[in-house]
Amino acid sequence: MAFQPFARRPAGVLFALSLLAACSDVPATAPMVDPRPQPPAETLAALSCQVRVRSAAVSCAAPAPSTGGANATILGGQGVNVNFAATNLRHDTAAGVFSMDVTVQNLLPNPMGAADPTEVTGVYAFFHGGPVSATGTVAVHRPTGDGMFTGGMQTYYHWPELLRRNAVSQPLRWEFTVSPTVESFQFSVLVQADLMPLVVYDVAAAGNRDVWRVALDGSDPVRLTTHAGDDRNPTAAKGKVVFVSFRNGRSDLYSVPLAGGAETRLTATSGASEGDPALSWDGTRLAYTSDAAVGVAKVWTANADGTGAARATPTSFGSEAEPEAAPTWWPFGGRLALVGTDGGSGDVYDMALGGTPALLRGGPTAEVDPAWSPDGTRLVYTSNVTGSGDLYMLRLSDGQVTRLTSEPQTESYATWTPNGRIVYLAFLAGGATELRWLNPDVAGSPRAIPVSGAPSRPHAVF
Repeated sequence: MAFQPFARRPAGVLFALSLLAACSDVPATAPMVDPRPQPPAETLAALSCQVRVRSAAVSCAAPAPSTGGANATILGGQGVNVNFAATNLRHDTAAGVFSMDVTVQNLLPNPMGAADPTEVTGVYAFFHGGPVSATGTVAVHRPTGDGMFTGGMQTYYHWPELLRRNAVSQPLRWEFTVSPTVESFQFSVLVQADLMPLVVYDVAAAGNRDVWRVALDGSDPVRLTTHAGDDRNPTAAKGKVVFVSFRNGRSDLYSVPLAGGAETRLTATSGASEGDPALSWDGTRLAYTSDAAVGVAKVWTANADGTGAARATPTSFGSEAEPEAAPTWWPFGGRLALVGTDGGSGDVYDMALGGTPALLRGGPTAEVDPAWSPDGTRLVYTSNVTGSGDLYMLRLSDGQVTRLTSEPQTESYATWTPNGRIVYLAFLAGGATELRWLNPDVAGSPRAIPVSGAPSRPHAVF
């Protein structure tokens, strides 16, 4: 039976890879005309390689940026997201086979080739167009297999590896049968790989809290802030991290690139404190709490750069003397889940922007720290209905509630990864804390994310 990678990995991320196999008289910018549909919009990186058969040489470079259409999401390629390289090129004229050893290097911060640490799916390079030649016949020789990717049964090569940041794959021999009349041939390749989620969190070191980034398996921890004032409660989306900093005597919101770099102050409201930041999934909007209006924390929204700030909840909601907390965006924008404390008990509300919050989960016990699932159909939150704080999941379609954790201590601050895992903070005996993740569709799946220190407030990177 033919292998179907997309059927197994619906969350796979694609990297566009165009290779040109040609004689030395073919220019590096020679275009390939492919009448089939364009690559899907998930494409991240385009690579263009020229292989010179007679001289046994290959070079790869990023093409010019694409504009519009399905390729509008192309962000860059060779030397940016991946390094594609070919060595040991050989043209066996007697056998009619051209071959080369191909490697791929992961330059992304996400480990490549696994949706989570429990299942390595590897990296796939599949033929999206060609190979074709104007002067003869050419075909892929002894590929790993064929499967349904962007259409039809497409041959592919597979590296069954997990590539962490900067790791280089093992060489894989690519072969093509070419007829004696072939002077050049062309083909386009897309590379599909699951990307392991990243998590931002804060942790204390030497009496000071800073914001860090780490992969779901605990690899490649990166410190993002270094100020002497406490930095905490990060949220991240589309390459940007927003966090709370106490460096100015009160709590303000700052941002820093996910890759690290210069920090930018987003709020400087006189006499006010801001907290609980939450970036929208598309990275364009920010929700947070501020006590600027009435001296009590209320939910506000703004653009991601802090401009256009305005209170989000109406004055008719609850009591102006009761704080609001923990806003979180619906994945498709336009609405928030938040915690209201009218009457002293924290309850979870759903609110369309411009509307009035509606109760989702409430009662005499506390229901706090809500977070939407990537498809917007489920909500995870913490409740102490059983005594200690545990994670629960609400299915919006029918109101079904599922208990996800049942440890003696509290689990809280849950956040969803783009591929449907839940990251949260576990409070352990003796005051220790631990980052953990689970698959809400697999019972008994909690696993630790090994990091140093006493971590707090994790947030998955959208």
